This record gives sequence, C-alpha cells and structure tokens, in this order.
Amino acid sequence: MHIPDGYLSPQNALPMIAVMVPVLGVAANKVKNDLKKIFEIQWSDNVKARKIDAGLTNRFVKRGKEPVHSQVEVYKFIKAQTS
Repeated sequence: MHIPDGYLSPQNALPMIAVMVPVLGVAANKVKNDLKKIFEIQWSDNVKARKIDAGLTNRFVKRGKEPVHSQVEVYKFIKAQTS
C-alpha cells in the first residue's frame, strides 16, 4: 500500500483531527451511558444473583417486589438500541 507524500502532514492531519474530536466525544458519551445502564441492570438482578461476603459465602440475593433477570434485561436493552 502506498501512502502519498504529505498525506500525514500537519496541513492534512489537523482538519481530520478537528472533524474527529466531536464525533469521538459523542461516541464516548454514548458508550459511557450504555455501560452505566448495563451495570445498573446487572446490579438489580434478583433471579439467580449471588452475593459473596467477606467470609466468601456464596448466597442467593433475596428477591424484591418483582423479579429482574439481568441477562434477559440486558438483551432487551441492547436489542432496543439496535432497532
């Protein structure tokens, strides 16, 4: 593959960087928000969730009012994001 002379010169690279900075900022915020939501879903799981305490006992998390199965909920969240 041939890279032309001057392709990565400051005159060509700076406009490309100036265009990419806002795009990367928006993408980084979306990924950050999606990860936060996925972690919240995971932490709210009460169907098959287990909690490991200081004594390394592996006990089930007690259910709350309505069951939350995190694997199913994360799947629904991701599916809703893509459609």
